[in-house]
Formats: sequence, C-alpha cells, structure tokens
Amino acid sequence: MFLGVNRLVGCCAVLCCLGTAPLLRGTDRESPNPAPQTLSKIDKDLLDDISRRSFRYFLEQTDPRTGLVFDRALTNGKPVEDRLSHRRVASIAATGFGLTAFCIAADHRWIGREMARERVLAALHFFASKAPQEHGWFYHYMDGVTGARVWHSEVSSIDTAWLLAGILSVRACFQGEQEIADLATAIYNRVDFPWMMEGSQISFAHGWTPEKGFLRTGGILTANS
Repeated sequence: MFLGVNRLVGCCAVLCCLGTAPLLRGTDRESPNPAPQTLSKIDKDLLDDISRRSFRYFLEQTDPRTGLVFDRALTNGKPVEDRLSHRRVASIAATGFGLTAFCIAADHRWIGREMARERVLAALHFFASKAPQEHGWFYHYMDGVTGARVWHSEVSSIDTAWLLAGILSVRACFQGEQEIADLATAIYNRVDFPWMMEGSQISFAHGWTPEKGFLRTGGILTANS
C-alpha cells in the first residue's frame, strides 16, 4: 500500500480537526463568559502520537544529500518499484512540507536541533546551487538522489510556492543561523514572479515546460494567493 505525502497531510488535518471538534462546537445556550476548554490528556496523547508518526515519513523518506522528499512510500518500508517508476521520485511540494516538519520536530524535541539544521542545510544548498530551475521556479518532480527532472514534469508555480513556504519557515525557525538565512533569502529573491505571470496582471500560469512553454490548464494561482 502506498502512503503519499498529500494523503498523509490530509489525513493528519482531518484527525486534528476531529480531535478539536468539541472545542469548536457551540452549545444551545451560549454563556456570556464561557469557561476556557482544553483537550483531555488522552486527546493530547493521540495528537502527539499522530504528529510523531507523521514526522517519521519526512525523517525516513528524505534524501540526506539533496534534502528532497520522496513523493510516496510503501507502508511496509520496502523500496517503491512499479511500472510507473515511482522509485526515487521526489516532489518539491513534499520537500516544502518536510522543511516545515523538521522545524516542528526540533521544537518538540523529537530530534536534535543540530540534526534538523543539517537536513535543512542540505536542502537549501541543493536548491540554491544545484537544482534545475527556470527563472527561480523549480520542476515539480525530481529524482530524489540526483535532482534531475523526471516524468517530463513542469516547472510548477503552485509546487514551487509550497517549497518556498517551507524555505521561509526554516529561515524564521533558525533565527541567528546566518548561513540558513542567506541561502533561504537567495532562493526566494531569485524567483522571477513577473515571468510566471506571462504578462498577466492578476494571475500566474500553472507552469512551464521547455517543450510546450507556459501551461494555463489545471488551475491558476492569483497574484493575491
């Protein structure tokens, strides 16, 4: 059975919402000064367990040299081998989620701060100087080990946005770490936003490929997104 990053993130969001549902529900008679409510110990333990297990995906499925996070993995821990060649395929969106996950893990002391720092720096160095990019935007899917473009994927606006969210998160998380700040800022500042807008005043293209140019199908990001 495959465990994909999008499914993982979605399931965790649903479970967290279910866990906090009692706090969000109103009552028939609203008190003018309602007493503060908190999660029970068993609810807190459940959410902590879910969070820790979710983080393990990023800990185990991130290449330590490129910092790229594999797009999916088998739940039995075996390598992914199928006819669609999913093995070693990484996603830049998953990598953005992973960068944020390492910040959370360090804050919760699930791993040491130095280990989180090493993983973050690996990704930042890769995207700053080695990852293939076009005007600062990155390919959606890459070989997790080499960083090469795979599946003829597009230079993706939305997936680069998820990656940049993670990159800006680690810059905020590791305050005082000048190397992290410099790399994160350089990656962000290199992004040519007007280029991906392709002359539009209000929206970004879905992506771009060397073979077909700009892609306007599959959804469009607005400039206010």
